[in-house]
Amino acid sequence: MADKTSMKVAYLVKGPDILPALESWNKIADLTVVACIPAYIDFYRHRGYNTISIKKYLALDEDTMHFTHALANPPFSDRSSNSNNTADLDSKFNEKSRKICQNVQMVIRTKHFTSPKSKFRKRLFSSGTVVEIRYLPKDTFPSILNTETCVLVTKDRHQGPSTIKYPDGTIRIVNLTEDIILLSSDPDYAGPVTNNLAERWIRGKVNRDVINDGPEGIDIVEIMGDGDSPIIRKVDPSLTQVGYNQHGVVMNINTAWGSLGRIYVKKYDAAISNSVVCLKTNSEEESIALCEYLQTDNVKDIVKKTMPSFHPTQTVFSNVPDPL
Repeated sequence: MADKTSMKVAYLVKGPDILPALESWNKIADLTVVACIPAYIDFYRHRGYNTISIKKYLALDEDTMHFTHALANPPFSDRSSNSNNTADLDSKFNEKSRKICQNVQMVIRTKHFTSPKSKFRKRLFSSGTVVEIRYLPKDTFPSILNTETCVLVTKDRHQGPSTIKYPDGTIRIVNLTEDIILLSSDPDYAGPVTNNLAERWIRGKVNRDVINDGPEGIDIVEIMGDGDSPIIRKVDPSLTQVGYNQHGVVMNINTAWGSLGRIYVKKYDAAISNSVVCLKTNSEEESIALCEYLQTDNVKDIVKKTMPSFHPTQTVFSNVPDPL
């Protein structure tokens, strides 16, 4: 057995469900519990664990490796505000851990690996530190809906390719670079298609709770609803002009996993809320044709393979050929 003092382990934790694992590690390692939720700091200290706050962990200097190992299933995002656009925490914690820990094993969301614009993905994949990415079954965390996760294993002095273990059992050995995109449903994914629909994509910016139906307002597509057309309300034109006087097709930003959900031709003189995305066109005829195209079996199959969440993001449409 390794000398307990030879392993300095930082364990980033949320609630008390992790206690059995902490007990095991405390027997074989110099263990520091990093409380990602401040309310649990005293909880762990009262049980005898050397405990620090996540704020103190993030403030540790990066000139030295403070720990030999970091283990974590941290909070994925900061939901302390009322905003629909929450700040990423899992990527933030991972980047800090890789700077102060020699070996890091952390549960994070796979959404970081699917976005061509992700700065975190680019830095991670070009770092040369990735040993393994192991996709987790969707039912691993029953309380977290529509969120695909994986175990990311990195090592400070790793040399060589990375092992990618996909949900269907496929294992690929990959030399990761900042240009590589990973999709759990398609181990052979080669990147966006040329002449795709991504450039047509826009999303509204105004929250639904400020739509007030005032008499001087302009029409706004609030959400798709359950009827034969989207729900149209009125909004103060000073709050938003996104999508106004623009042809296109619309859908919800929150749909079903791997599906575009309900798709409609957008009313030309209507803006869109931030619960709605629009693919812009140049005419009503183009909108009708695009709406029909998006509901074909070919497009549905592409979306099912390349949409790793319940959001029809701009990245999803980079995989769909533009028919117009």
